[in-house]
Amino acid sequence: MLLTGLSGNRPVYNGTYTIKYEIIPITPGISGHSERGQLIRVEAEDQYNYYNRVGNREMKFYHPYIEYKTYENDLALLEEIGEDKYLEMALSFDRDYSLEEVQAMLPAEVKPVWYWVNTYNNEDLNRKKNGETIFFANEVYGMKGANSDGTTIKDPRNSFISAINSGLKRKSRYQLQFRRLHERLSNDKGEITKDNIRVIGVVVTGDTASMKLLRGKSYIKASSLGIVVDKF
Repeated sequence: MLLTGLSGNRPVYNGTYTIKYEIIPITPGISGHSERGQLIRVEAEDQYNYYNRVGNREMKFYHPYIEYKTYENDLALLEEIGEDKYLEMALSFDRDYSLEEVQAMLPAEVKPVWYWVNTYNNEDLNRKKNGETIFFANEVYGMKGANSDGTTIKDPRNSFISAINSGLKRKSRYQLQFRRLHERLSNDKGEITKDNIRVIGVVVTGDTASMKLLRGKSYIKASSLGIVVDKF
């Protein structure tokens, strides 16, 4: 694999590199994208993006309870992308929802492959508000919505909770992360329940026509484009 430089504001890929693409966590069962290799930061004016080793842009997430000056709206780019593409899109919601609410409000034509779970308390949010923090895909925690073979996981909450509980008991470099997640989600009550799992964003996949059905949805605060591939 070789990166020969930049084309505009995007890394240029030149060579052969195989990347295993699926929603794979750093800490099994609870985190976001991580198997994308070393990230490359590219700055343009007052904004910046991260790209992985094959030139794909990392998706951005916007927390609903942080007020941002600007929000990404990559759903507006669909006309430029063309009709013969299949893509992934990160959607940041206007508030937190239950898993059932999210599954009901998304168009049936798009497939939710990963759910962003609200793992922040008021102290976390107040600290992050000062920097108007945008979260990248390798910084957020959530639940897989699809298996590696593409089949839908109807209710991933039990596996998500089980992964956190198991991580608490296992000595590893992620143990502090598990402890923090357990404290936040259980509200320091010692047990995480399904009702504690509130979804504040989702990664969906689909073709261009399916993604257009998301336009104008009031629950979408921001949209951030991920991988785009040829449909055929």
